[in-house]
Amino acid sequence: MRVALGLDGVLLDFDGAWHGFAEDVVGRNLSKVAETHNNGLRYGLSPEETDRVWKQFDTHDNWASIRLTSSAYRLVVGLESIGFSVFGVSAVPVHLCEARAESLEGLIPAGRIYCVGSLRGKDGPDKTEALRRISPVGFLDDHPLFVEQGLGLGIPVVSWYDNELYPDVHVEDISGAAVIDDPLDFLEVIRKVAR
Repeated sequence: MRVALGLDGVLLDFDGAWHGFAEDVVGRNLSKVAETHNNGLRYGLSPEETDRVWKQFDTHDNWASIRLTSSAYRLVVGLESIGFSVFGVSAVPVHLCEARAESLEGLIPAGRIYCVGSLRGKDGPDKTEALRRISPVGFLDDHPLFVEQGLGLGIPVVSWYDNELYPDVHVEDISGAAVIDDPLDFLEVIRKVAR
């Protein structure tokens, strides 16, 4: 049986990496000023500063250096121990898939990582086709849009990891998904399928 996991925010500490990089680019300490998914707004950057950070951040080396979250190893190994093959689905462009594999440090084999686009693109990314190809029995993501895409495919177990970066999204807005506040809770949610 297969499960699919979003990478940034679930297995990888994208926020920590982007925050530190942004401080280096703008030359000052940045504090979180807003709970929002928009990185620039979260740290009080102007649109120009945000664009400058993104232009410099979007390299293989930066994406490859994003560290695993503290729960990543326990989540993937836990899923594997109850019989699941774990796949990763990332919203980064395809040319950065190798960097995603490097950042995961072998936790998920490169052949099981799907990269589908960029959140900063005109229409945004769509994980639907990757999820269709993977055909998982479970899917966990921290982005409400992707959770809704998983629900739309009829994946039996879909969970939204509410990391509080989407203050305008409420539990009732994601009907049909199990809402969790710790990625490790997905182990209990998905365990029902493994029985």
